Amino acid sequence: MAAQSREQFADDLIKLLAVALESGERGVPTRSHSSDSPFMHRRHSKEFIAACHRGFEKGQARVLSSLRDLSQTTEVSPDERDFRMLCLRKVIDAIAVQLLRMKDHVRRRLCLEPRIRNIDPRVVEEAHARALEMNRESRQTFALVADLTTFVQVCDIIRVDFRDGRFRTRLIELKTGKVNDMLLEELEKFEPRPEALAQLDEDPRIPASHLPQAKRMLRQRIRLARIEETLRTDHGTDPVTGATIHLSKDEIELESFCQAVERCCSAASHAGSSSMTVGHCLHIAVGSARDPEAARDRTFAALQARVADNRRSAPQGLRSVVEEVSNLIGDEPPFMVLDALDANLHAIPAFPFPLWGLSWQSLRSVVAGELTIAIAFDVPGFIWMCRNQGLSAGLSSRSEAARMDQALAGWSRPRWGNRGLVVGLGDWRLSVEMGMLARFLVDWANPVVFMRDIREDLISRGSRGYGDLPPRTGPS
Repeated sequence: MAAQSREQFADDLIKLLAVALESGERGVPTRSHSSDSPFMHRRHSKEFIAACHRGFEKGQARVLSSLRDLSQTTEVSPDERDFRMLCLRKVIDAIAVQLLRMKDHVRRRLCLEPRIRNIDPRVVEEAHARALEMNRESRQTFALVADLTTFVQVCDIIRVDFRDGRFRTRLIELKTGKVNDMLLEELEKFEPRPEALAQLDEDPRIPASHLPQAKRMLRQRIRLARIEETLRTDHGTDPVTGATIHLSKDEIELESFCQAVERCCSAASHAGSSSMTVGHCLHIAVGSARDPEAARDRTFAALQARVADNRRSAPQGLRSVVEEVSNLIGDEPPFMVLDALDANLHAIPAFPFPLWGLSWQSLRSVVAGELTIAIAFDVPGFIWMCRNQGLSAGLSSRSEAARMDQALAGWSRPRWGNRGLVVGLGDWRLSVEMGMLARFLVDWANPVVFMRDIREDLISRGSRGYGDLPPRTGPS
């Protein structure tokens, strides 16, 4: 049997996405033009939720089956196999993000380390069997296998439940075996708090040989309790850093520029390439060709032309910032350039590419390699845009960047000339690390709108800023 081509894989992926993500609206249409509830009555809402969950279940089963087949095939190269596996897992990410109501702060706190974990087939098969049991209870509840995602690292199953008319989320860890059963029973007697770890050493009912496992299980209970507290109250403790979380009731709406990218995709399909700039700080290019290498070449040629044109037509204030940055970093390019799909596949946690908002046709061409999308983050353009928003902005000192590098050990850190980006307002400043840049480069949030909302939120807090913003320590 001949290996499936990339084009055939892309076709099948779009069919899978349609089943997984459109079953609700196709089966039970909502009132899309209503200014009130999209549902006519409670029964309409329940039928829509049931239809969504049927699509989620079919999508989850097909992804698991496809991953199983890919893990056993020798008909595609290892790199191609990894690419296809990540594309399939991003389908599950898209389901997970919808289950979590698209809440960015929740997604980011389900990830404990900066890498996508490999799948253990036995563990995933067992978790899927348990998920199916849970899903058979009611179509008003859905259980998703966490290990199929790229970013959920704190549990085995995410379960949402609408059965009593309210939205509830549970993070479930599955443990099997006599020792685990015994330890789970004993650990129920301890509050999931850090001080309980020391109390385990004094518990005579837990054998010394099982104490390390008991502590690992209790740490996991503590992480889950912290995350569930944050989900429930918008207050809590970050499971990775231990920092206090106090989320604003006024959420920042992440306005996307995806429709503009869709127009570029359409234009490139006819003209070979197209480009655009968002807020003088994001340069985006799309190249089109039947041959993926030719599409890529056209994309980066269009990107270079877009940047050069932006510099030629730059307002005087931006030209001054370009010179300012050049004096600090020398000959190093003041950009970060990414292939949009590749960056999304490997970023963690990321807003998954199936939810970008591109048409299925464009998305299919991107996966097939017939369209390539590249994005360049422009450091001087970002600094100039932030200053126009009323924020202070610039490159940090090298010593300040080194302190942040130490604090963020293990996570990707954007640097230019060994300097980081900082923005601020009044006495407060914020280091712009990969988490924020990923919102623009990977999630496609509009940086102009995002930074404007950051400024307005800081002003509303009296310039006291966010709980994790460090105070100003000196000039940048």
